[in-house]
Amino acid sequence: RIEVEAGEHNAEIAIIDNGIGINADHIGKIFKLFYRSSESSEGTGIGLYLVKETVEKLEGTIEVDSVEGEWTKFTVKLNSFN
Repeated sequence: RIEVEAGEHNAEIAIIDNGIGINADHIGKIFKLFYRSSESSEGTGIGLYLVKETVEKLEGTIEVDSVEGEWTKFTVKLNSFN
C-alpha cells in the first residue's frame, strides 16, 4: 500500500507491505552499504542505502517501522526548496 500526503511545501510518502517484516536487531543496520540481513538474502545490499542517500540529498528523511512476520512501513518526508 502507498499513502501520500502532499502540502504546499512538503510531502510524506509511506510504503507499507504485509511481507515478512524486519527483525528489530536489523532495523538500525538496513540502510548501511552492502548490509544484508542474512546470507540467504538475494539482494546486493545497496538498494536501501541508495534510497537513503537520495532522500538525504533532497534534504528529506526516511524512517522504517516493522513488526517481524507481519509488516514493514517506510516513510519518506520531503520539504520544498524555497
